[in-house]
Amino acid sequence: MIVDKLNEGFKRGFKIFSLIIALGISLFIVLVVLLVTKPLSLFKLILIVIIFLVILGFSFFMLYFWRRCDFDVKVFNVITDNLEEIFYVISPYGKVIWCNRKACETFNFCREDEVILCERCPFGYKSIDNCDLIKRAIKDGFARDYFCLNLRGKVMHYMVTVTPIVWSGSFIGFIVLLTDITEVKKLQEKLEDLLKRDPLTGIYNRRVLDEEVSMLLNLAKRYNRNLSFVMLDLDNFKSVNDFYGHEVGDEVLKELVRVVKKRLRSSDVFLRFGGEEFLIVLPETDNEGAMKLAEDVRKAIENHTGFPCGRLTVSVGVTSYREGDTLDSIIIRVDEAMYNSKRRGKNRVTVL
Repeated sequence: MIVDKLNEGFKRGFKIFSLIIALGISLFIVLVVLLVTKPLSLFKLILIVIIFLVILGFSFFMLYFWRRCDFDVKVFNVITDNLEEIFYVISPYGKVIWCNRKACETFNFCREDEVILCERCPFGYKSIDNCDLIKRAIKDGFARDYFCLNLRGKVMHYMVTVTPIVWSGSFIGFIVLLTDITEVKKLQEKLEDLLKRDPLTGIYNRRVLDEEVSMLLNLAKRYNRNLSFVMLDLDNFKSVNDFYGHEVGDEVLKELVRVVKKRLRSSDVFLRFGGEEFLIVLPETDNEGAMKLAEDVRKAIENHTGFPCGRLTVSVGVTSYREGDTLDSIIIRVDEAMYNSKRRGKNRVTVL
């Protein structure tokens, strides 16, 4: 709608202005010719007066036209300055030729100056040929993309819309609209994080296996890095639920998570694998280091007195990445190591 109005205004304004200038010049030339030619008859005097009055009328009309244009510009400025979006117009050569108040505040634009776009805007170009967003706008009549900007130390997310301004079949500029979607992006990231979290314990769930853990495994394969896995399972947890109830069982799981998290690094990935089973992924850790951590966790849980049902133990399995491994093969092996601990009497660590 804004583009259509601008295009219509440009066309109408240029046509009226060109017509007035042409008529004014023509009448002025006729007036000069009549004044310099002799003899000066009554007919010529009347014609001169008529032409003079017409030129005077054109002058008043021009004054009205410019005042109306100035009024329209002021109204347009008031409307766009009250927009929460960043709004500006750029030339085909990458210079800002008009901007609203929000754009001035955000990018330090000045309405009186032409500013090279590539120096201050989220997408920059010196010509149409090297800006994909502009090329898409020309091709499709509209283009949209998303940008993340660091503005004075604050990360902002914007949805950028570019629409070309067409006059007489040529592109004379582009309207750029930036909508702040930072809060929406934060909410989206929060929701995505919630989907990866176990609602009871607050740690990751199995969804991270396909993302974070797969990425760690790919890095281990590519750069021959160490990567270890620790699987732990609460011993006799069914008896806890049966005797104390599921509410106490839930508190036991949350307390176990608190105990384990104290012994992990920020780079370690800790997730609830299912039920009372938990998985710890240890980047840059070999089998020996994983075994040491597993034993530390087992002892900490065995000696912990904060469980609402008394002391508890865990059975632990440990394995590390081997050449040719997939995520599935590693999970099967560490799960088997944990069940070997169960079969050997529980409350122990087994390495495979």
